[in-house]
Amino acid sequence: NVLVAGAGAFGGKVGIGAAAAYSDIEDNTTAAISNVADMQHGGDVTVNAESDASTISASAAVAVGAGQSGFGIAGTLSLNFIGSSTTAQIDNSSLTNTSTTAGDVKVTATDAENIFGLAGDFAFGGG
Repeated sequence: NVLVAGAGAFGGKVGIGAAAAYSDIEDNTTAAISNVADMQHGGDVTVNAESDASTISASAAVAVGAGQSGFGIAGTLSLNFIGSSTTAQIDNSSLTNTSTTAGDVKVTATDAENIFGLAGDFAFGGG
C-alpha cells in the first residue's frame, strides 16, 4: 500500500496548511492441512504460510503568509496500523509416509511486515 497526502496554502497575511494520511491494514494468511483422515505421501510434507504486508505513507503540508505581518501555520499527521495473523498448521489429520525412505514434516509461518512513514511540514511568515 502506498499513501500520499499533501496540502499547500498561500495567503497575503495568513497561510494555513494541513495534511493527513491514515491506513489500517488487516492481513490474514493461512496454510493448513485440516480434517484429512488418511493423507498418504511418499516423501516430505511442507505446510508454509508467508506474509509480507508493506505500507509506505507520506504526508506534507506547506503554508506561507507573505504579507508585511503575515504568518504561516502548517501541520501533518500520519497514522498507520497493521494487524496480521499468519498461521501454518496440521490439525485433525493423519499423515502416512508410503515411501521406504524417511520423509520430513515441516510446518512454518513467517510474518514480515513493514511500515515506512514520512511526515513533514513547512510554514513561513513574512515581515
